[in-house]
Amino acid sequence: MDRLISCKRYSFQRYIVWYDVYQAQDGYYAEITSNRDEEPEIIVHGDTIMSCHVKVKRMIRHWVESGEIDELYRREYGIEPDFDDILLSVRDKNIGYHITETHNLESIRNLGLIPDFLNNYSVSEASLYMDQYKPEGIPSWVVRRQAVYAYPRLTNYHIKDGSRENCILLAVSIPDPFQCWVGDQGYGGLCLFHDRDFEDREYALQWRKKHIREIKRTHIREYWRYSCSLQEFITTPTYDYDEILIFRPIAPELITVIGSWGADGKFTKNESFRDFVRPHLKDTYHEILSKY
Repeated sequence: MDRLISCKRYSFQRYIVWYDVYQAQDGYYAEITSNRDEEPEIIVHGDTIMSCHVKVKRMIRHWVESGEIDELYRREYGIEPDFDDILLSVRDKNIGYHITETHNLESIRNLGLIPDFLNNYSVSEASLYMDQYKPEGIPSWVVRRQAVYAYPRLTNYHIKDGSRENCILLAVSIPDPFQCWVGDQGYGGLCLFHDRDFEDREYALQWRKKHIREIKRTHIREYWRYSCSLQEFITTPTYDYDEILIFRPIAPELITVIGSWGADGKFTKNESFRDFVRPHLKDTYHEILSKY
């Protein structure tokens, strides 16, 4: 059986390619695989580990220079475009991004964005416990159930993610940046409740009890440990948290619709989108998005 030697990444001209190096009976080889079962492995053989690295890097450079890499990315090989995110972030300007279903647009135009903790059972239940067991040192005004959520930045992957359907993308001006907290959706997601998804009532009850113990013991502590004020987040580039908790209603005049995802999951920009593109990318952002 072939032995895995190493997992490597190689970056060249705004692309990252992941590949594995194996030892076989007759030498070594590097392999790049696709997430699609029907796509064949791309294999490069070498007499030594170093020769595998050299050959695969030479091949990747050829892909990039010839443009072939874009087709391989679409075929879901281990390739990641690595271009600068085109949209401004909260570190550039006092804005965040909010994604919601298209049918909410009329209400938002009339009322703006307001906390709606009753709209999502799982988020509401999680926030109830996260607020209840919030550690000392977190300001009293930080109450998750009273927050409007926004992204501090929206990546190119977010924009071209085909999994969203019938949603709109909003750019929001933050009404009071000194009354905002920033957290990590990954840790918050571990606190979500899914007991309503189980048909077996007894199993759902046991799952719920176990889940409550786990979030009290671990997940809530992790969420609050890896959170901070918006001001600290803005001035600390190494922080990579991905949700802003805004504790003020966001009036309609502070909200701009900049695009939408249709029933097919494809994103369509509108005229306002360009206003939120980073200045140095306004002439190239169409090309950058086409790479994703």
